[in-house]
Amino acid sequence: MAEVILIYPITTLDKKGYSIGLPLSILNLATLLYKKYSIKIIDQRVDRKWKITLREELKKEKPVCVGIS
Repeated sequence: MAEVILIYPITTLDKKGYSIGLPLSILNLATLLYKKYSIKIIDQRVDRKWKITLREELKKEKPVCVGIS
């Protein structure tokens, strides 16, 4: 059950659906929050069923916040 959900969207910089680099903005934020909150990271570049993943997380528990890079 994630109290914080962080989403990394597909961007125009993606090549054939996959970016070259890691989602550093989301990972940086997660390192600041993980001691106080449980975190779920949804990377749209990797999780093709991200809408289902997001719905399931929202059903489990109402998060404190949802962040989008």
